[in-house]
Amino acid sequence: MNDLALDGSGSGSSSGSSSSIGSESGRSNGAEPQVEDVRPQVEGSKPQVEILMATHNGDKYLSAQIESILAQDYDNILLTIFDDGSTDGTIRCIERYVDNLGKVRLVGSERIGLPAVFFHLLSFVDSQSYYIGYADQDDLWLPGKISRAVKLLGAKSLGAKLLDETSKDIARSEESSKCVENRPTLYCSRVFIANEQLQVTGITPIPEHGASFANALVQGIAPGSTMLFDRKAASLLTSFTPQDSPMHDWWTYLVVSAVGDVIFDQLPGLLYRQHNRQHNANARGVGDNGRWSWRKRILWHFQEGAHSSTRQAAELRRWLEGNPGMLPELDDFLDSQHTLIRRARYCITGSAHRQRKIDDLVFRILYLLGRI
Repeated sequence: MNDLALDGSGSGSSSGSSSSIGSESGRSNGAEPQVEDVRPQVEGSKPQVEILMATHNGDKYLSAQIESILAQDYDNILLTIFDDGSTDGTIRCIERYVDNLGKVRLVGSERIGLPAVFFHLLSFVDSQSYYIGYADQDDLWLPGKISRAVKLLGAKSLGAKLLDETSKDIARSEESSKCVENRPTLYCSRVFIANEQLQVTGITPIPEHGASFANALVQGIAPGSTMLFDRKAASLLTSFTPQDSPMHDWWTYLVVSAVGDVIFDQLPGLLYRQHNRQHNANARGVGDNGRWSWRKRILWHFQEGAHSSTRQAAELRRWLEGNPGMLPELDDFLDSQHTLIRRARYCITGSAHRQRKIDDLVFRILYLLGRI
């Protein structure tokens, strides 16, 4: 797979592109969100990018993944790892990089579980990091992944038009003008789906309706391993830890789309390794757009995923409880669930939606049944 790079090649196809913003909101104490802004200390230097990785019994693929991160052409990277109670050689593998390279740090080892371990990792973000992202332990990052994400985030912060290699807008034209400087911003992208031997078997589609808060209410847009966000977004994410969220990446998308901007890149930046993973039909961006059949999705919502969207949305409203009415879409989504008549009305007029038509139909059926 060494011939793969960020050139847009790969198997599978899809059409459309997206960028999205939500509406401004405040903190649970009634004040406006307080966010930090960390700039490079030396003029012309690259801002530090910190990657947060959680590991658990992953020594089989961990070394290759760490190497792919450290081999990026972006030279100001800090890799922060928290081990989630491994019992194999994972910690020994990590310590080899901690000892020899100085760009990797192990900040703890304790069984916490997903998604809590990633929320815990956010508390270790270095004070000099300006961009922060997530990483899985078993994928393989393609050359240029970080530098491309930083370039697009930086272009957005300067108010520049976002273009891909074919000079097409990365943002949907009707949304581009809404991007506001100095708002929290999240970057995410497609991925190449690969088997255990890293042979590419597919590519995740481009969201048909773009990134938006209305979409984030019921669907994750991309795996966390594609995400990179600025310090403002990180400050928001660390100011409140949800007690009931299915996955850290879905929560990140929900929060940032509610109060900031989301950039969705059409070009994949990594090989997303599949091997007996326990997928989550909503939170895992790969499974979200086609790899989960509608039958599996319905079954998931009647089992471990029951009321997952509602529970997570309720967590967001709990965070914003000092600012009632700040997000009308959120209130409408939650309050319309109280009676069958209101649920039926919301299925017709409600703003929450999934990307594909068949998935959106399934969502509305589940909402009507009170299972979302």
